[in-house]
Amino acid sequence: MKEHREVIKRIIRVERARAGVTFDEISRALARAGISQSSSNLRAKASRGQMEAGLFLAVLDALGVRSIDIINVIPDLQRRPAMPQRSTDDAGQTPDQD
Repeated sequence: MKEHREVIKRIIRVERARAGVTFDEISRALARAGISQSSSNLRAKASRGQMEAGLFLAVLDALGVRSIDIINVIPDLQRRPAMPQRSTDDAGQTPDQD
C-alpha cells in the first residue's frame, strides 16, 4: 500500500505542476462539479497519498488529465508478473459472462 500512496502523491504533484494550478483552484473546480473539498483538505490528502478512488479521479479530471502511462508511474511494474488474461469469445465476453 505504501507504494500506491507514493504513486498517488507523485501523479498529483506532477499533474498539478504540469497544469500550473493551486489546490485552491482544484477545490473550486471540484465544487463546480458538486464535490466539496477544501484546498487544505486536498493538500493533506495529496501529501499523504491517501484519498478515495473517486476523489482521485475527480482531481485528475479537474487537472485536465486524460491519460496516465502507468508503466512510467510505477517503475517496477515491468518486473511484476501480469495477471493471466482470460480469453474472450467473438462477442468480447469472457466464457463465464452471460
